[in-house]
Amino acid sequence: MKGVVVLKKIVLLFLLTSIPFGLAMWIIFFDFKLGVYTGIFFGSLMTLLLGIMHLVTTRKEGGSFTHSVKQKCEIQVQMNYEDVYQICLSSFNQLHRVNIVQQEKENGLLVARTRMSLMTWGENVTIHILEAKEEELNITIQSTPFLPTTIGDYGRNYANVRSLSTYIEQEIHKTI
Repeated sequence: MKGVVVLKKIVLLFLLTSIPFGLAMWIIFFDFKLGVYTGIFFGSLMTLLLGIMHLVTTRKEGGSFTHSVKQKCEIQVQMNYEDVYQICLSSFNQLHRVNIVQQEKENGLLVARTRMSLMTWGENVTIHILEAKEEELNITIQSTPFLPTTIGDYGRNYANVRSLSTYIEQEIHKTI
């Protein structure tokens, strides 16, 4: 199953880079063959370069990384809601260049957005705190690309989720 997902990403990356480039070359030079050949060449080159770059940067992250750009982690804690909410709110300081865009304390929702960088267009990071049982809370941390059509994020969303979950778990263990 994992191989199918990777193959779909490779084909999608190839198509998204080769077709626009080939069309542009056809329009500029009025030569269909040139457009097809340069599109195939450019698409192959970009797929190879971006694919290797994505593979190298995501391998550095290690852990239970999935090839999805949408990353999610769940933590269960036995603590009071107020303390957990404050820890989750302060966890956003672990991310680089982040703005908190939504705070709904009564619903247990925190939403932040990281700024654009050389690797990504930014990410939407959500922390949702739900009561599971009495004095037991479920914390769901999710990081997704700001641009929904993102194919590869070079491990950014995984790093965001890992950074927040590690910080939250450490802070919870300090207070227990």
